[in-house]
Amino acid sequence: MSTFQQDFGQNFKRLRKARGMTQDAVAERASLSTSYISDVERGRANPSLSTAERLAAALRVDELELFHFGHTLAQPTEIQQKLEALIHDMDEKTLKGIYSAILRVFRP
Repeated sequence: MSTFQQDFGQNFKRLRKARGMTQDAVAERASLSTSYISDVERGRANPSLSTAERLAAALRVDELELFHFGHTLAQPTEIQQKLEALIHDMDEKTLKGIYSAILRVFRP
């Protein structure tokens, strides 16, 4: 399973829960099985675009909202952890380059 599928599924689950909906309710509105909704949320299903339209309609969200998951981070600590993981194995030259770029952006 791809990371994209997993991200899509996690975002879909977040949207569903934010609307107080069960998997059964979404499945019924979208004319899909509950097991398929579960597979989507676990990143095991790869919905077609037409199915994504049905999922969005069931949640009553814009279709694009289903795909808006690239840069949504919940807490500053999560951002820090992700940054630390990214730089953990970088060589010194790369680290210095990143640090220099950050300083250019954030120094007055």
